[in-house]
Amino acid sequence: MTVQVDDSPSLPSDLDAEKALLGAILVDPSRVEVLGDRITADHFYRRAHHQIFAAIVRVLEAHHGALDLLTLRAELKRTKELADVGGPAYLASLTDGMPLGSNVKQYAKIVREKAMLRLCIATAEQLAARAYAAQEPVQAIVRQADLALQDILVGSDRRGFTDPKRVHQELLDVLDFNLAHKGQITGISTGFSTIDALTWGWQPSDMIVIGARPSIGKTALMLNTAVAAAQQGAVTAVYSLEMRQQQLTYRAVSALSKVPATAIMRGYLTPEMQVSVAEAAFQYAQLPIYVNDRASQTVADIRAGARRIKAEHGLGLLIIDYIQLMPGSLKRRDPSRNEELTDISRKLKVLAGELNCAVLVVSQLKRLSGARPTIEDLRECGSLEQDADIVALLHRKQHSEGGITNFLLAKQRNGPTGTVNLSLDRDIQLFTDAGVATPEQTQAEEGEDAQHRKTRAIIRARAHAK
Repeated sequence: MTVQVDDSPSLPSDLDAEKALLGAILVDPSRVEVLGDRITADHFYRRAHHQIFAAIVRVLEAHHGALDLLTLRAELKRTKELADVGGPAYLASLTDGMPLGSNVKQYAKIVREKAMLRLCIATAEQLAARAYAAQEPVQAIVRQADLALQDILVGSDRRGFTDPKRVHQELLDVLDFNLAHKGQITGISTGFSTIDALTWGWQPSDMIVIGARPSIGKTALMLNTAVAAAQQGAVTAVYSLEMRQQQLTYRAVSALSKVPATAIMRGYLTPEMQVSVAEAAFQYAQLPIYVNDRASQTVADIRAGARRIKAEHGLGLLIIDYIQLMPGSLKRRDPSRNEELTDISRKLKVLAGELNCAVLVVSQLKRLSGARPTIEDLRECGSLEQDADIVALLHRKQHSEGGITNFLLAKQRNGPTGTVNLSLDRDIQLFTDAGVATPEQTQAEEGEDAQHRKTRAIIRARAHAK
């Protein structure tokens, strides 16, 4: 979309800032390099200023920095635009008062922000026109409007190559922070000290995948870590594509009150339980957890809702339960489910960076036997392993019972892998720390798994031979 260029004062603009920016560049052409690509001719509202800036860029490109009033005037004369911009007198007036070069970034910021406001107005007018026409599905109109607004935000933050000096300073700032917070987690606490020790918490912009087979406790762990994050003050958005909000609330209150969820749902509560449940319900209601339980939401739907929460409240953790229930949005004809999930996975990874928050994605694993799962068991989508910064798999030998559950940290892009033990109380759907798995335990379980897989391979081979 192109920024509207006009001389009418009806739209947001700051002509004095535009003149000051052009004048500062004429006084010292090297300031264009300082601005980089944050300012283009389209950002200028007055048509004359648009033409002058475009001519400045052409002169600098053609004459390698030899810019002054004479070369600029010659360029505008060549393109027959000199009279349109006000002639030599107007060009000379741009440097009247000698605009401060030290303020060039501030001038550019004002000009760019006014251009963004005009784009917002143009987008709103286009949306209104399409809505009045009523010839498209409302969902398509809303999604297109969301994409257009996002394009405005992305266009306002044009990032190319980074300045090595800035990178160096940012690195020093990070080192100073790490030294000042030595031994402390740097992200959002997972709610489990053993997992925090390995991951240092859920980090901003990271995509975390937690996979498990049915009945292991994926949703319970998701809800436990959501409550833990919210208790730290981190705004948490939960997209529950399988379980309804009321069910999640029952589970959360059960975990907080230590009263079985079945007793809460059926009303079999002693007076003491009633007090505990009431206190837990009040506590849960105060937490910054926002649940959306609408089924079949696309990445675009989730992105729109998450951006709204971030704008209104901030956002620290985004949770999706679970990815296999998300519909695809590929335009091509008859895409496979693997292709759709690959596209969804990559978009969620981009979304984590766009929102600068941790995105936790719950995933189903293939329905296999009781052997410990591996990354290859991620159901229908191998790209989850590539896109994710962290992949953790839950495993418990007796999946239908509670007890010790292995949290297998199978991948961590910026840290170690390993196994920790959690304990699941199925009655209240609450995981708790159960210590780090010892090397002996891990070795024994891996040996059992290897034997189990070998046995299954023999059985499959014999069945195939028949």
